[in-house]
Amino acid sequence: LREKIVTLLGRIELGFDFVEEDVQLFDRNEVVALVTEVRAQLSSLLDSFETGKLYREGLKVALVGRPNVGKSSLLNAILSEDRAIIHEEPGTTRDVIEGERRIGGIVTRFYDTAGIREAAHPVEKEGVRRSESVFEKADIVCLLLDSSSPLTPEDSLLLQKMDERKSDVVCNKSDLPPKWEPGSEIKSRFRTVKVSAKFRDGIDSLLQALLDVSTGSKLVKDHNYVLNNVRHKGQVEKVVTGLAALLKDLESSSISDECLAEELRIITNHLDEVTGKITSEDLLSEIFSKFCIGK
Repeated sequence: LREKIVTLLGRIELGFDFVEEDVQLFDRNEVVALVTEVRAQLSSLLDSFETGKLYREGLKVALVGRPNVGKSSLLNAILSEDRAIIHEEPGTTRDVIEGERRIGGIVTRFYDTAGIREAAHPVEKEGVRRSESVFEKADIVCLLLDSSSPLTPEDSLLLQKMDERKSDVVCNKSDLPPKWEPGSEIKSRFRTVKVSAKFRDGIDSLLQALLDVSTGSKLVKDHNYVLNNVRHKGQVEKVVTGLAALLKDLESSSISDECLAEELRIITNHLDEVTGKITSEDLLSEIFSKFCIGK
């Protein structure tokens, strides 16, 4: 994008030397088309910033729910290994268990938390406290509900605590006859996914749902780069703003060639903060490499 702007700037600068000969080396409509194209591509790049941040920092997903709904089984199914101890007795998990997996190139750390309930044992109480801490810090929270049994007051309380912006409701034990189905009230607030952690069914659908919500369905698919630096993001925002103002002036024909060149130079300077410093040699090289100048 910088090269395109420098090429145009070189033609405008060269034209200043041929004013008396009435030689026009660029067309205003061409400039409008180029500015529009560059602005659109940079706007798309800005959209990738959150995705870039995810690639850099990763994603934290908390698996929460009342005891014995299958959180540890789900963690093992996601990781394809027996990371967490599984037992039919409620309250087996007393501490937060972690595991990593890449989803769409994003390192995703899963946290299997202790079942959240009113606990009597001091160790389980500490496990619940840590679970609630992970609950607050996670990027996405997956609330597990047992579809093979009716909703409990503990399930309802957890549903009330859930943040709609970063939560999925996972209905586990889909391999068993259903005793409960998520109603329209839950479906209107949360994304719902059915899985069977025991038989590892529905895991791919769950991982895709996590990817969609974490990237806002804006995962960059047409190229292999994203914007992931805050300082670079600030410079690109300045360029997009400058291009928008320049486009408005071009469409109203209220800007001279000299001012157009100066505005493009300012815009290029902002891009230099990302790509490297431009010098007058860049413009001279552009002029002499693309145009035949009489000696």
